[in-house]
Amino acid sequence: ANPPFNVNGIDKERISDDPRFSFGIPRPDNGNYIWIQTFWSALNDGGRAGFVMANSASDARSSELEIRKQLVQAGAVDCIVAVGNNMFYTVTLPVTLWFLDNNKPSTDQANEVLFIDARDIYEQVDRAHRTWTPIQIELLANIHRLANNTDTEVTSDESQALLDEHFPDGIYTDVLGLCKVATIDEIEEQGWSLNPGRYV
Repeated sequence: ANPPFNVNGIDKERISDDPRFSFGIPRPDNGNYIWIQTFWSALNDGGRAGFVMANSASDARSSELEIRKQLVQAGAVDCIVAVGNNMFYTVTLPVTLWFLDNNKPSTDQANEVLFIDARDIYEQVDRAHRTWTPIQIELLANIHRLANNTDTEVTSDESQALLDEHFPDGIYTDVLGLCKVATIDEIEEQGWSLNPGRYV
């Protein structure tokens, strides 16, 4: 999903008793954490969600921090990806991709979040626009697969070479500047921030 960022003018009275917002209604007049909880509440027992979110949501304070803390403690957050600027035609600012998972494969993984910093991964389309190539997307997906101890998927020798460059043994390891699996304790030490730059 790609919800609108930082929406204001929310009629909080209408949603004050809505069961979708079990982690709470954010006090700031900002819809980011309304959207996040809407996506989370829609998941069934094996459900997963991915969405684009404003960078500011990763470090928002006050009641939004409390909601984010509860999401992390519930094991809801699977992966956060930092994306550089100019990747969208309508937004020039950098954004963050959030991935929620209601069925993480193991107890250990329920207590961990994968952070990927993809701000330096892109292909320049023109002066004002960037994109990810299929090989770059494969790399990002395979980082997630390795972190979850599942088989990687590559479609070319070039893709395999890029994967081997970062993970020569074919197993997941934290790569400085690229990826880090952080525990809930480490996230708590960072004030419940979900900004990949704090970890990688």
